[in-house]
Amino acid sequence: MKIRCFIAALSAIICISLVACDGTAGGGGQDGGGQSSAIHNGQASSVDTSLLDSCGIQDITLDSSTEKSEAVDSSTVDSEAVDSSTEDTETVGSSTEDTETVDSSTEDVEDVLKPEENASQGLEYKLSKDGTYYTVTGRGYCRDEHIIIPSVYNGKPVTDIGDGAFMYRQGIKSVVLPKTITRIGNGAFQNCYDLLEVYIPKGVTFMGSLVFMQSHSVKIYCEEKSQPECWDFQWNYMNYPVVWGYEPQK
Repeated sequence: MKIRCFIAALSAIICISLVACDGTAGGGGQDGGGQSSAIHNGQASSVDTSLLDSCGIQDITLDSSTEKSEAVDSSTVDSEAVDSSTEDTETVGSSTEDTETVDSSTEDVEDVLKPEENASQGLEYKLSKDGTYYTVTGRGYCRDEHIIIPSVYNGKPVTDIGDGAFMYRQGIKSVVLPKTITRIGNGAFQNCYDLLEVYIPKGVTFMGSLVFMQSHSVKIYCEEKSQPECWDFQWNYMNYPVVWGYEPQK
């Protein structure tokens, strides 16, 4: 019985194939018994269903739905690929924003290390042995009458005025020291005959001796309210006038 059903099913498949070939060659056709299979525009209907049902075999159809399903699955994969590329693009954009944030913070640090816009140019400097700060050692080619010492030079703080840095330098009328200065050397402004004013900030922990010796016209403005004990007792040997507790204009 099973063999007969198998032969019947095989015969039905062969019939479908033959009818399909006839339909393709002749533009369509019908068999003599009314159980027909027509192939038109890539679609086929079931053939001899009673024979197949008697053998326990379901209808056999040629359908393009499987191909359509595969096409849908393919488009889904492509869509997922596009989504993945979009996520990658967003990740790159995020990293770019992080880089810009870092660049922005770097600019803030550079602004702190920039010298004052009106600072005097051309002064002489010497870098410390450990490479952490600068000392002003001379007037150099600066010819400003009103000298403003910068707080920063080459990205490092200016903390010292060297011994005799402006000694015998004429034509200087005023000197303004930055808040970074902690040391003023011996005779730093000695014999500056034209010097009228010097402004000294808080935080100077060393003041040498005879700093203003023979600078007869000088008047000294100090932010400290009184003379620090760490200053040399002969720093103002000639007793030039001193204004204690001076507050610079902001």
